Amino acid sequence: MTRLLVFLLLIFFSSCLSLKPAATKSKSSIMETFFVGDEGLQYFIKPMCFQSTSKNKCYLDLTFRHKTKIEGMVTANISIQTDSQLKSINRIIISNVTHELVLDEMNFMFMKDSKKQFTSRFTTSIPLEDISKLFINEQWQIEIQLTQGNELFYPAKRTKKIINKINQTIFINHLNN
Repeated sequence: MTRLLVFLLLIFFSSCLSLKPAATKSKSSIMETFFVGDEGLQYFIKPMCFQSTSKNKCYLDLTFRHKTKIEGMVTANISIQTDSQLKSINRIIISNVTHELVLDEMNFMFMKDSKKQFTSRFTTSIPLEDISKLFINEQWQIEIQLTQGNELFYPAKRTKKIINKINQTIFINHLNN
């Protein structure tokens, strides 16, 4: 009887100890990294701020998974703060001096209004290989093409530092192995 009780207690405690967390998350002011098992790591690059000369702003955040190769898709979300309601975009062009991404399929997610401005949020998918080429240089430009005209956004000073840091910590050190 005692052996049976000890055996059952061992099974109970060993099963409790074998639980593993679904994800391990790193804390950073610029990104979060999650371990996703056989799929490697999932990166969430927190919103990076871009400003226009008209004082409008846009924020770009990126989510992607990586294991051993530069492949797969990135979910890119962009939030645009303007004085007017914005529910559609003709095209977004994200570029630096060496590479250009043309995004024609932006899906509207939602619009939120505050006392002074509207924030419109859009999403799309981009190949990871294309995104990695943008991070080579921090001199980004985001051109948002609308029916009523185009607007250019440039990285804030902190965003330039973030782009360089992400290039060094993710793209140079991990993805090129």
